Amino acid sequence: KNERQHELSMFQLQTDLEKMRGEFKMEEKYVDYSIQQMDTIKEAFKEQAQTAKEAGWLASFITAITRPGLTWIAFGVYVAVKVAGLTIAFQPIRSSGDVLLTTIVVSCDRCCWWKPISAGSATTTVGLSTW
Repeated sequence: KNERQHELSMFQLQTDLEKMRGEFKMEEKYVDYSIQQMDTIKEAFKEQAQTAKEAGWLASFITAITRPGLTWIAFGVYVAVKVAGLTIAFQPIRSSGDVLLTTIVVSCDRCCWWKPISAGSATTTVGLSTW
């Protein structure tokens, strides 16, 4: 029994060791991949710098400003639309139809067809009364 227990513990240690080796190899591959990506980015920057030198300052400026410029233009249009919408939303509306509707709503308690319905001395509900 003791021998089997020893073999089991040794097997567990061996599997743990293999697991750690596998994780280490994965980390090595990840580091190699990251280094390769950094080298690729470095080469791309070198090529872009060389192209910019050959193209001249105006072409380099236009190339460099295009993306941020379009972003700021899109943001400016967005803000302008939001400000215009809020400005329109908070403008007082004074058309003749709105004034007429407001007058009717405010003075509806004085109309002959809208009266409180009373039961005895206490008013219980408000509704249309019959003419």
